[in-house]
Amino acid sequence: MLDTKYTGVIRHAIEFYGTKPVIPAALKSFRGFIYNVDKGRISFVVAGGTGFTNPTKIYSTDPDIQKFNSIFSAANKNINWKFVRSYDFADSVNPAPSQNYTPVAPPPNPNIPIVPINKKEDQIIVQEESSILPFVAAAAILLVYIKSQKKKRKK
Repeated sequence: MLDTKYTGVIRHAIEFYGTKPVIPAALKSFRGFIYNVDKGRISFVVAGGTGFTNPTKIYSTDPDIQKFNSIFSAANKNINWKFVRSYDFADSVNPAPSQNYTPVAPPPNPNIPIVPINKKEDQIIVQEESSILPFVAAAAILLVYIKSQKKKRKK
């Protein structure tokens, strides 16, 4: 496979599932930083000229990727890493920040934490996740009961 230069916008992302990591303020200084709460993803635009593509992937050699990952990792030592992944992707929705780029929303205030503040939405998510617990418990009890009945029949 021959890797070729990619001229579009590439973002480096860290995606997290089922966990709410600490998003350090230092990450906000990376070019085009975005915290997408709905997707559980933070990302930044890699430097132009560092993107490559081949038939199976898009990737970047931007040295800032290592810095970005290190800052995130240092702030989240207690996170469950099974639910975290890091990757590069082509971004056709968010243009690369440049002199002609005007963000739709102002950049985040560095004094405000980048944590979703919508407590009602957070409560709904917690309710949805905890509402499955009775079903899981009931299924486990049912399995134990079925196994015990099978043992009694064999005797």
